[in-house]
Amino acid sequence: MKLFKKYLAYGLSLSMMLVANSVLANKYYNVKFINKSDDATVTIAATDSSCMYDIGPESITLYPHQIISFDIQDSNNFFAGCDGGNKREEWDVLYTNPDPETKYCHVKFLQTALGQKPWMLYFGTVDCSIPLSFTCNDQESKCNGGEDVTSMTMYINN
Repeated sequence: MKLFKKYLAYGLSLSMMLVANSVLANKYYNVKFINKSDDATVTIAATDSSCMYDIGPESITLYPHQIISFDIQDSNNFFAGCDGGNKREEWDVLYTNPDPETKYCHVKFLQTALGQKPWMLYFGTVDCSIPLSFTCNDQESKCNGGEDVTSMTMYINN
């Protein structure tokens, strides 16, 4: 019985270390959406994610010249298969101006591991007719495979 308790305690300790390591390895990103338009209202809705603990607001409405900033958090949960796995969040963006003209864009955040190399982060669009631009750590180039990114900004232009 003593041997069983010893192995049980060892197993629990090892499990707790794995869980603690996964939680501590999570990364936070500051996300900022800036509507620089003079007359367009922009609606942003989170549509999908994987290996993310916190994806920020589910839906956002930005009026002309409005800014919103929030944090998202990725997950490295070993038991969910996220330890070393790709992290992803996606948003649908609707751009409506008074004409009335509505434009659409699908925005993706993707963080992917490349073997022994550092994690690579991508922040950009798919199927987009909205005048958008992006910076990561205040540089456009870091949104296209830049590493060690902690802040991302999406600009909705005129």
